[in-house]
Order: sequence, then structure tokens, then C-alpha cells
Amino acid sequence: MKVISIFFSLFFFITYGFSQDTVIFVSGNKLAITTYYKDTTNNNTFIVKTLKGKYKSIHKEEIFSFVKSSGEENIVFEPFEDQNDEFTIENMKIYIKGEQTALTNSKTRLAFLSGFAIGMASPILLSSIGANYLLYAPVPIATTNFITGLTIPSEQSVLKKYPKQATNKFFMEGYRYTSKNKRLNSSIKGGLIGLGVGIISSIIISRISQ
Repeated sequence: MKVISIFFSLFFFITYGFSQDTVIFVSGNKLAITTYYKDTTNNNTFIVKTLKGKYKSIHKEEIFSFVKSSGEENIVFEPFEDQNDEFTIENMKIYIKGEQTALTNSKTRLAFLSGFAIGMASPILLSSIGANYLLYAPVPIATTNFITGLTIPSEQSVLKKYPKQATNKFFMEGYRYTSKNKRLNSSIKGGLIGLGVGIISSIIISRISQ
């Protein structure tokens, strides 16, 4: 009897212990969860339980669908009432696929290194000419991030990587705009890290030169 009991306990653990659902956001991001349900106090909100056992409240407009471990998908996204709106459920799926592809495959190393280099150089150069680097060093970083935020990958560059998506404008739009935001975030992160390194370096250089 003990062997049978252990067997069924093990079977239950393997079957349900590792099962998890996934939240697919309209931003292309994913979140693994163990369960979800609609908030009884707000019809526009879902409550999800993460794998760490924490409960989170997510607004309905942020969610495209819930995907169960079995593969069954519960679509939450609702197209706008405007009949001319092109973001149908199917088109939104393709757009999100473009977003997810960009989140996984688009490269941001150059944006990070550029932000880091400018962030590090700014306080060092300003300190060398006697300027207040704590006050003015963020200006070049902000300018770099502003320019990065204005740039977006060209359709030609995306088509070189994904020629099969040549006629799929929703994939293209999802990929290009997500790639732009990913590069911007990387540039900001690199700039902040570089700024910290630059300030520390400026202090060290200043003390050595005294």
C-alpha cells in the first residue's frame, strides 16, 4: 500500500507540480504563473499567482491571453470597437510575435557600449576642465538617449533577418518598435553605469593629482 501511495503522490507531483500557465502581454513579454482569476471587485483586473507564490494584479488591457500548460489559450484581448481598426485578434497575435522575436533576438550591445562610454567620459572630461561634472555630466547622456529613442530599425534591416515576413506589416511593426525600445533601455542602463564609473574615476584622478 505504501508503494502505491508513493507512486500516486509522485504521479500527482509530476503532473501538477510542474504545470504552469503563462500570461502573454500585449507588450510581448511573458510571465509564468500557477493560477489566475478575475478580480471580483474589478472586472477589468486579473489576479495572478507567480511561481514564487506572490499575487499580482494586472489590468485587462495589458494582457493578450493566458496559455495553459496543456497549450489551451484563453484570449483576453478585445479589438477596439472602431470597425476600421486593423488590430484584430489574429493581427495582434502576429504583432506580438514580432515583439517577442525582437525581445529575444535584437542586439543592443552597441547601444549599451555607446551609453556606457559617454556616461563614463562625461564626468572625467568635465572634471578636467574644472566644470561641475555632477551638474552637467547627465546632459550628454540624456542627449544620447534622446537620439537613440528617435531611431528605429529600418524595414530593410529587418527583412534581411526575416525575409519570410516581407509582406507582414504587423510583424514588422512589432519587431521594429520593440527593438527601438530595447535599444533605448540598454542605452539608459549603459549610461547610468558609465556615469557611476566616471564619477568614481574623476574622484580618484582628482585625489591623485592633488
